[in-house]
Amino acid sequence: MMKFKICAMLLLLVMGGSSSAQQFHGPPALLAFMTSEFYPTGNLGGLAGADANCQRLADNAGIDGTYKAWLSDSNTDAATRFEGSIKYLPYVRVDGVKVADDWDDLTDGNIDVTITVFENGNATGAGAFSPWTGTNTDGTKDEGGRFCNDWTSSSVDVQALWGRWVNTDSLWTDAGPGQCNGWRAPDNTRLDPHPLYCLEYRLPPPQLPALSPWGLIIAILALGLLGVTAVRGRT
Repeated sequence: MMKFKICAMLLLLVMGGSSSAQQFHGPPALLAFMTSEFYPTGNLGGLAGADANCQRLADNAGIDGTYKAWLSDSNTDAATRFEGSIKYLPYVRVDGVKVADDWDDLTDGNIDVTITVFENGNATGAGAFSPWTGTNTDGTKDEGGRFCNDWTSSSVDVQALWGRWVNTDSLWTDAGPGQCNGWRAPDNTRLDPHPLYCLEYRLPPPQLPALSPWGLIIAILALGLLGVTAVRGRT
């Protein structure tokens, strides 16, 4: 028993002295959806308010995970808001259809399909939708500064960048300006529903510390001693 304890302690020491690393069990894709709620003006309560809307709708739909709005403001690019999230997994709609192969594919100017499925799994249908974005195709903020005063304004005199729901080219996020009272600029004649695009934010799995060659040898010897001890304990 003493040999067993010593070997186990030695193995933990070589592996970094920590047994708290957790295995990653997340699904092999990140979710993207359009909100089933529409926001008639650009006063979304800032980025925090928009993120809260995405998270609330995902929670109500029974979707696990953390969700943020695909939005930029005058201080922060959308790409910066997703820093730290996994970049190598594909993005899929709630119905399982792939939107992009990974983050690089999502932000290269084209997506595979339109993000026209709500968080509840229902298709958006034939309506016209102009999601609030303030964001270029590469995830950077709009150069024209069109963010509805950082998503706090509903004024006719302030503009925001909208996306276009039926496009898979750059227009999916960068279709042109609209007034923050919700009317289409410049003709001021049409009011589109304005949802949000929401994307999953997921941290990468924890990584075990790398072993040096001597550390690997010690780990193998320790495992061998554990096996010998176990066999002797049964005989």
